[in-house]
Amino acid sequence: MRKTIQFFLLVVLILIPAKTYSQEHGFIGGLSLTGFNKVDNNASSILNYDSYGDYDRNFHVGYLYRQKISTSYLVDIYALTGIRTSTLRNGSSSSVLIDGVWVPIPRDTVTYPLRFKYVSFGIVGSYKIWKNIHIGIGLEPTVYYSAKYPVDKTSSFIFDVPLVCRLGYAFKYFDISASFKKGNASLVKDINFRSLKTSDFQFSIFVPVNNFLPKK
Repeated sequence: MRKTIQFFLLVVLILIPAKTYSQEHGFIGGLSLTGFNKVDNNASSILNYDSYGDYDRNFHVGYLYRQKISTSYLVDIYALTGIRTSTLRNGSSSSVLIDGVWVPIPRDTVTYPLRFKYVSFGIVGSYKIWKNIHIGIGLEPTVYYSAKYPVDKTSSFIFDVPLVCRLGYAFKYFDISASFKKGNASLVKDINFRSLKTSDFQFSIFVPVNNFLPKK
């Protein structure tokens, strides 16, 4: 993780020249699709964790400041708040030997809801690859100030630093983007469950308010 942060800071320093180009700031929000990746090297008393259900739909809102370094480079600094939810399923299935015949045991369909409220502060450096299309990479330090996970347990102040990869398109008065955010810390602290890290797809719209203000 330390090497990832050092690499990103180096990239940002390379992108920032002595003279800046222009600034934008405004509201950002959109839809998130949240899932969790299983980490198999953690101890677990639930051995048959085969499936995790579909990605849950969540929303996020916040405020973004954009510094345009040149016509090709830009840096975004933003704050977000939102909720990440998902549903785990203990997808265990097995069979038992009865009178010399293996009889299947029905799949366990017990579900476990996850709910995490968070605030985050991110920085993403981007490069315009063609016309108004830009790609970027960054980090988003995140604090989960309220966490509910199996089984009906709660926790608070879980800290994570997801890696952010983003693809965006700038229109005249707004910007749309799709981001993939890969968490690095487990959000489930229950020793009876395997370690789980977030895997988040976000679709956002950024509306710079200064585009609608009178020009000086």
